[in-house]
Amino acid sequence: MITITNQKGGTGKTTTTYNLVHFIIDYPESVALLLFVKIN
Repeated sequence: MITITNQKGGTGKTTTTYNLVHFIIDYPESVALLLFVKIN
């Protein structure tokens, strides 16, 4: 599990979703690699 800190602050599911989306946008290669590893 990767924990991503929201620098704007805030708590709850909305913050997590926002960070997850931005993580995917910023690091698509990492996300693809994680999915690839999970599938195999």
